[in-house]
Amino acid sequence: MKPTFSIGITLVPERLQMAINLRKELLRQNPSAHVTFYTDATRSGVWANTEKTWQGYNKKNSHYVILQEDTFPCPNFFNHLTSAIEAKPDECISLYLGYSDKNRMNKAIKKNIHWFKFKQWMTGQGVVLPTKYISPFLKWTDRHISRKIKRNCDARLNAWLLENNKYIWQTIPELIDHLGGENSTLVGPSKTKRGYILAGEEPIDWSLGINGEAFEDKEYAYFKTWIKKWYIE
Repeated sequence: MKPTFSIGITLVPERLQMAINLRKELLRQNPSAHVTFYTDATRSGVWANTEKTWQGYNKKNSHYVILQEDTFPCPNFFNHLTSAIEAKPDECISLYLGYSDKNRMNKAIKKNIHWFKFKQWMTGQGVVLPTKYISPFLKWTDRHISRKIKRNCDARLNAWLLENNKYIWQTIPELIDHLGGENSTLVGPSKTKRGYILAGEEPIDWSLGINGEAFEDKEYAYFKTWIKKWYIE
């Protein structure tokens, strides 16, 4: 069965035009796409707004996609995304690596494969999750991650995936570009404005690397510190 999905765009008011440009391009590529804005108009914080975005998923769809407002889709985005989900229907898929450790992507590129999997430190620019996981994820994070921390919604999802012994699967090439490079809705300051390699028009054979032969088990000290500080038993 072909996957179905809607798209939620998280944004802050000063980046409304970026969100409009993103939605405009998504609808240009697929006029029937369901794209919704979730604006932190009350300045409630990144997690409060992202939690609201997660809650906006359609239970009738198989998957939900969250994009950050300062991203932009690759050409042929919907076909690439659909075929990637078909290859990994039960996994969390990251559409952007960007300023994470590029060594793991380099290794996969040398192997001529289109996936690698990893356990720690995902970015939040573009995330795909099966809708069946969303409610368990939100219930778990509400119980175990302190609401005193207003940011790090990507780390919350990463923590839930670790708790459930699941990996993050990174698409190679990336399916979205990052246009921000400074402060973004889901993450803090970054040193790079663009991603690594952006997908083009040509179809991608997502069967290459589908078994996870490219695997990066690197531990990030900051992530471990974050978990220790905010995890509630």
